Amino acid sequence: MVKMAVLRAWAELQVASLEQSYLVDVVKPHITTLAPMWLSSLREFARLRFEPDISAGGAASSSIGGSIETIYAALNRETLLGFYQDSWLKLVDAIASLIEQDSQFVFDALDGKSSPPGAVMSTTQPRDDINYRDEPVAFFFVLFGIAFEALVARPGVDSLATKEQTLEILLALKKILHPSVCGHAIYQDVIFSETMDLLDRLVLTEGLAVQSAIVDIARGLCVEHPAARKKGGKDAKSADGLTEEIDQLFELTRLIVLVLAGLLPNLVDSKTQIRQQLSDEATNLIRGSLDALVDAAEVFPAVIRMDLYASILHVFTSRSALTFMISGLVS
Repeated sequence: MVKMAVLRAWAELQVASLEQSYLVDVVKPHITTLAPMWLSSLREFARLRFEPDISAGGAASSSIGGSIETIYAALNRETLLGFYQDSWLKLVDAIASLIEQDSQFVFDALDGKSSPPGAVMSTTQPRDDINYRDEPVAFFFVLFGIAFEALVARPGVDSLATKEQTLEILLALKKILHPSVCGHAIYQDVIFSETMDLLDRLVLTEGLAVQSAIVDIARGLCVEHPAARKKGGKDAKSADGLTEEIDQLFELTRLIVLVLAGLLPNLVDSKTQIRQQLSDEATNLIRGSLDALVDAAEVFPAVIRMDLYASILHVFTSRSALTFMISGLVS
């Protein structure tokens, strides 16, 4: 319990160091020790959370001594889970912040590679040095699984997070979906489909801050899509310029458009009128969504790209969108 409290405190310092530069000198010398411990704690949490509770069965046929041991193991498990559930998001945030900094050490730690004793962590690495490979790092599914379950589960006694933590989890997830961490795993049919269903639901039920994070995630998944990385290659596309991966690109683009449709309902129904002025936050989200659509369009084959440009221009020149964009610039 003391160990978890200490690791959580260091994780909070790591996250705070992103904004408070004086903390970098405090945390950086210890990251080579802390990162593997954070990962080890998250792995143990995932094991306790997701693996079947062996203490739940076999108790009836056990001896009295065995039953006591089983009961003790169950109580110990529940106690540990309570401490882990209070701390897991801070640990994930700390790992995600290192991923965002392109720290080569954290990529090695995520992949189960050991560093020599006394190794000094480099907090920044040139992006070109990162190996954008097909396979995810060994620890990806642990991080992704914890974050995904926290977003899917209903807030309650046994949930991993509160409703107020949705945005924080999404921001961490965006960093976890770094191509050097997730590889092509996120684009596997089942995982991609479940992720899109989750993000669809969040767009329809959550506020503007959450929608903005989802737009960023969709944009990132589109720009880093395997189809984008192969763009220009000899075997990247078939003769007509289309690939079997195009459906996923359309799904990501649709997700961004879904956010715009919620803010500008007259895009779906021209008879719908917006009777209230949008806030600055909403105006910024419209602008960010249009920028994301432009970036996403660049990934598509030329035969589709022109149609997407026309669609983006239509959205931009629609009465409501243009009014709010101009009002945002004037203000």
